[in-house]
Amino acid sequence: MERQTLTNGEAVPKISNALAGITFAGSIGNPEVGKNHPADALSFVRRRKESGHIDWWAVEDGSNFRADFAMGESMGREYLDFIGRHPTYGHCLLLGHIVAGMAHTIDERGRLGASATGFLRVVNEHAMASATILSMPELSSTAAALSVGV
Repeated sequence: MERQTLTNGEAVPKISNALAGITFAGSIGNPEVGKNHPADALSFVRRRKESGHIDWWAVEDGSNFRADFAMGESMGREYLDFIGRHPTYGHCLLLGHIVAGMAHTIDERGRLGASATGFLRVVNEHAMASATILSMPELSSTAAALSVGV
């Protein structure tokens, strides 16, 4: 992985998607416990007091589907804001932990709880927007030019 030096002299990794012609040159570091660890920063993630293990989806739905769905959407936006402000290597795996934690909300018919569904709707909406941008013809032609060395 290529490294880039910022104006303050700090060396950070430079992440590139050469096929799409996109480069992210942000600071990607290790999370500082207590500052930006998900268990300390996200409202829906909790540390278990007795064991110290992390409950990645510490959410219990109520009886109002719409309210729970809206709460999940709010938590989805919170998650996106968090990973945007703290793009660390560990946070690349965060969504998988959260989705695995959502398994306890599956009902007897195999459906996720309303808050989990709302959360995933917001995250998927942003994934679709990113995928749309990455599939734009301008980026495709740039990727083709890069692959043939033009």
